Amino acid sequence: MSNVNGNKPFCIIISGLPSSGKTHLAIKLSKGLGIYLLNSDFVREKFCDSMQDHFDNVVLSTMNAVNQENKERCMILCASRTSFIFDGNSLDYEVYASLLKLLDHFDYERINIRIKSSEEKCEENYSKRKIGGMFVDRDVIGDNVFFTPALPWKIRNQDVSDDNFQYIIENYGSIEEYDDNTKELIEQIKKARSKQNER
Repeated sequence: MSNVNGNKPFCIIISGLPSSGKTHLAIKLSKGLGIYLLNSDFVREKFCDSMQDHFDNVVLSTMNAVNQENKERCMILCASRTSFIFDGNSLDYEVYASLLKLLDHFDYERINIRIKSSEEKCEENYSKRKIGGMFVDRDVIGDNVFFTPALPWKIRNQDVSDDNFQYIIENYGSIEEYDDNTKELIEQIKKARSKQNER
């Protein structure tokens, strides 16, 4: 499994507020497009006991170990020219920076998706999360075990223009509405990729 519908590999990067539905979307995209899902919390789960340590140096070294492993996983995917989704969070800024360089170096198409949601909706989603919980989706290619770490939750204003994203998806209502929006998004990406490959 290297590329889907074409020669040039692509990487999907999803942006959105905390608890706006990034992992949910990443899972649906992985299954709908048939591409690899790299979930940074998949690695973080291995270190969850250390992450709860009260000593700053232990927490810092653990975070560095998580970042290093995720950077290496990004490198393996890019070097093999595998199309994939990177599902990260606010702890992964170092990994994001490394990933963007890799995508340029290996001549990837970058697909940027923005989730639009309200602070109220994100707070509602966050309140339903089971911190420290895991679930498995065996239909996902790649990281199919998803871990929910106890991340510091705060809303940050996103003063980013929609022009920076190829696709915008809304998550203001029910999960059913979000899933309908996701299906439409998957079809849009498939059509766009198909057109590119005809050139």
